[in-house]
Amino acid sequence: MPRSQTIRTPRLWLRLLRSGATVAYQQAASALVTDGQDRAHLLTFASPFTMQMAHQRMLIAQKWWASDTGWSYGIWQGPRLIGQAQIITHGSRKRLAEAAYWLSREARGQGYGTEAMAALIESAKTHWPLERIEATVVPGNSGSISVLQRLGFEDAGQALVPYDLPTQWPFGLDRLHRRRGRACLLIFALCLTHQDDE
Repeated sequence: MPRSQTIRTPRLWLRLLRSGATVAYQQAASALVTDGQDRAHLLTFASPFTMQMAHQRMLIAQKWWASDTGWSYGIWQGPRLIGQAQIITHGSRKRLAEAAYWLSREARGQGYGTEAMAALIESAKTHWPLERIEATVVPGNSGSISVLQRLGFEDAGQALVPYDLPTQWPFGLDRLHRRRGRACLLIFALCLTHQDDE
C-alpha cells in the first residue's frame, strides 16, 4: 500500500517531519529534557536540546523517507506539535522494525500515544511485510509500557545497551544515563500475522 506523508486519526495529525517543523520540534523537545523525570526516560535526547539537534532530526526523517527504511512523524493536535511517532525497519527484507514515540507532558493521559502509534503501526503493516515490531522502554516508564500493552506488545525481555554502540540518532545520552555507562532497557514485541500466513 502507498505510504503517506500525513496520517489522520480521529483527534490527531501525524505529519512527516520536515524542516518547517524544526522550531516547534525543538521547543517541544526542550521542554521534555528540562524536566528531570522525563529526561530519565529519554535516552536519545541530549540536554540542552538545541536547534541544530532538531534540524538534524528533520534531516534523518527525510533520509529514512527517501530510502523507504523508516518513517518519523510529528504528532500534531491542531496547531501544536505534541510529540513524535516513528518506525524504522531493519534488514533488507523489512521483516523487523523498531517503533518509538514521545509525548509532551500536557498531552499525556488522554490516549494520544495509543491513538498515534496504532495509526502508525497499521500504516506500516500495510506498506512493509513486517513480522515483528519491537520497542524499548526505560524501566519505570509505566506510561509507555501501558501504551505498548494496549497496542498488543508483550514483554520480550531485557537488553543491556552500552552507550558506545552506534545508534540511529547521532546524539549523546542525557547526563544521568551517560554516567552509568550502559542502560538496561525493557524490550516489548508485537508479532504480526499476515493473511497469507493463515
